[in-house]
Amino acid sequence: LLAAMAAQARPSLAPSIRTASARLEGDTLFLEVAADWKVFAEMHLDDYRELARKAGGRPFKVKVAAGPASGALIGR
Repeated sequence: LLAAMAAQARPSLAPSIRTASARLEGDTLFLEVAADWKVFAEMHLDDYRELARKAGGRPFKVKVAAGPASGALIGR
């Protein structure tokens, strides 16, 4: 599901999806994004929901949680 969502996502959304992990419980998709993507993901929850619907062929509730930092800013 995540790979299909990333493939359909606009360039600004794709990196947060590619680095996410997910689990599906019933009709709820739980996305764990890197901590530095959490605020961004929460602001674009409707976009993630629409991508999940297109990728999965049915509507999903989407919930976002923060995982470990991605390390993208480490060393700069």
